[in-house]
Amino acid sequence: MDLKYLQYQLSYYGMKKSKLQYRKKQEFDKFGFYENGTLADNRILYVIDAEELKQYAGNLKGCVVLVTGGCRWTEEYACSALILEDAHKNRVCNLLAEIFLSYEKWKFAVSNAELLLPDTILDVTSPILHTAMTVINNSYNYLARNEMYRAVMQQDSFTDEDIDNLVWDEAFYLCQNRTDVYEYQMKTDGMRMLCYNILYEKKYYARFIATRSETEYFDVFMKYFTVTAEALQIHFNEQGIASRTGVKSWDFCEQIQDLLKGHPPAHRYVIGQYKWNESHTYQVILFQFAEKYPVSTGKEYLRQKIETLLQDSCVIIQDTDYICVRNLSLSKETDLHGELALFLRENIAKAGISNTFTGFHNWEVYEKQAYDAMEIGRETDTHFWYYYFRDYAFAIMLRECTGRYPAKELISPALIMLRNYDHTHRTSLYSTLKVYLEQNCSATHTAKILYIQRSSVLKRMEKIKQITGIRPDSCEEKVYIMVSYYILEQAEKLQKQ
Repeated sequence: MDLKYLQYQLSYYGMKKSKLQYRKKQEFDKFGFYENGTLADNRILYVIDAEELKQYAGNLKGCVVLVTGGCRWTEEYACSALILEDAHKNRVCNLLAEIFLSYEKWKFAVSNAELLLPDTILDVTSPILHTAMTVINNSYNYLARNEMYRAVMQQDSFTDEDIDNLVWDEAFYLCQNRTDVYEYQMKTDGMRMLCYNILYEKKYYARFIATRSETEYFDVFMKYFTVTAEALQIHFNEQGIASRTGVKSWDFCEQIQDLLKGHPPAHRYVIGQYKWNESHTYQVILFQFAEKYPVSTGKEYLRQKIETLLQDSCVIIQDTDYICVRNLSLSKETDLHGELALFLRENIAKAGISNTFTGFHNWEVYEKQAYDAMEIGRETDTHFWYYYFRDYAFAIMLRECTGRYPAKELISPALIMLRNYDHTHRTSLYSTLKVYLEQNCSATHTAKILYIQRSSVLKRMEKIKQITGIRPDSCEEKVYIMVSYYILEQAEKLQKQ
C-alpha cells in the first residue's frame, strides 16, 4: 500500500481534505505510532499529529507519516506525508484498521487467484474499488458477481426478453480482440464501464466489467482494477474448466440449503436453470477435512475442488463441514470410488454418504444419514476413507433402540446366564451359541469352526437349552439373541473406549 492509495480510500470514507507531501514514493505494510527514542521502520505508516511531526520529524527521516490536523509543511521534513485536515486521530485509526484488513485480504486473493472462486475474488475487491463488478460471457451468463452487482441483478442469467432489451450494442459485443483494459460507455444511459477480456486457451471467453468510479483518483482505481483483472485471468488459466462447469451460483446454493433444512425451494426457477427437478435421484455426501486450510478463503477452494470432482453437485459449507448434494440423474460418472478415495487421502478427509433418494422432500433426513454414517464409521472402521449409511444402518438402528433403555435391559437374559455359567464352570457355551446361530444352526459347520466333534456341538446345545430354555429353531428368538450379541459387543467396545 502507498500514500496515494490511502488518500483514495480515506476520500471514499469522507476525508476529502487531504494533501500529499512526497519526499519519495514508497510502500508500507502496517500502521502504528512512533515512540521517542526508538528506531523508525520505513515499512510502517506512522500516525502522528502536527505537534508530534515538529518534535519527531528528524527521527522519521525516510519514513511515511499520516498527519492528523492541519500543519505547516517545510522542506526540513525529510519524510513523505499524507496530511489530513480536521481529522480526529481515533477515527482515522479505526478507518486505517478497516482499510489495511481489506487490503491484506485483497492482496492474498490476487496472489492466490488460482485457488479461489471468481466470486470470492470480486467480493474481496469490493472494499478496494467500491463498485459493482461482474464476469460475464457473450451468452449473458454470469460467471461471477460481487454483492454490489448482485443487489442490482439478482437472476443467474438473462431471459430472452432481457437479451432483446439489452443496452449493450454490437460494438460492445464485438470488442473481443482487445487485450488491455478499456473503457466503454453505454449509448442508452451513458453509463461508463471498465472492461477486460478474459481468455481461455488463448480464445475470448468472458469479460470482466466494473462500473467506472467517478473519483478524482481514477489512476488508483485503474491500477487496482487492472491487477484484479490479471488475477482473474490467472484463475481461468489454471481453473478454467472448473469455473465453467463446477461451482454453482450463490442463488442456487441458497435454494439447496433450504431443501436441506426441510423447506421447499422458494425459487424453483433457479434450480431449474441447472436442470435439476423432482424426478431426479440425489445423494448427500458429508466431507470433513483435517485442519489443513487455516485461511478462511481456502474454504472456497475446497468447495470448488469437490464440485469439480463430483460433477452435477452443489456444496454447502457449514462451519468446517462440507455438505455435497449430488444429482445422480445428471451425473455421467459410473464409479467414483477410486477418485473419491484418492481425493480424501490427498486432503486428509473423510466422507459420510447417504442412501439415494428421489424428489425434493425430506432432504434433512438424508443429511442426517450422512452425519450418522460418518459418526458410526469413524468409531468402527477408522481406517476407511468413506462410509455409506447402508453399511451402518443396522448399527444405527441398534443405537436408536438403546437410546431409551440401557443395553443390559434390552439383551436376552440367556446370554447373561451363559456367561455366568462359563465363568463358574470354565466352559465356552456363550461363544458356542454365537457360532451356532451364525452358521444357521448347522452343527457340522459349527464343529468345523470350533475344531471340535459334531457330537460335542450337539451336547453343548442340549446344555444351553437346559440352562436358558431358549429355542434356536424359533426365528424370532434367533434374531433376538443375535441382536443381543451385537448390542452387548458394541456396549463393551464403547466402554473400553
